[in-house]
Amino acid sequence: MWISLHLRAAVVAGANKAVRNAVPRPLSDAAFMALLCVPIKPRPVSAIIQELERLSKRRYRMTPTTLDELLRPLIEDEWIARIAPESYRLTEIGRIYLQGEIDRLLLITKMSRKRAQLTGGW
Repeated sequence: MWISLHLRAAVVAGANKAVRNAVPRPLSDAAFMALLCVPIKPRPVSAIIQELERLSKRRYRMTPTTLDELLRPLIEDEWIARIAPESYRLTEIGRIYLQGEIDRLLLITKMSRKRAQLTGGW
């Protein structure tokens, strides 16, 4: 399913070279959380950081510079659009990749739980 979402994103992107050449890759935890906090409508960096801290129960705390560095590859792959120097939004391609990453993580969680049940725990 994850690969089929990648192909769907490529179709949505059409002739976009950045996405055509993008290889689906698992995101780091921090990148996943940041992507999860970037909405479809433009949002300032400060609001994204606050949402990131709230969702992660303050496990992830970062400065605007750190967030910018974390989002740079996602901007290059056009998963996120920079609307202004301090504002970002999720693109349609980004939404598709985010859903694929959520599906991938859910599958890993499901397989891990099944494994733990089969073996009587770890």
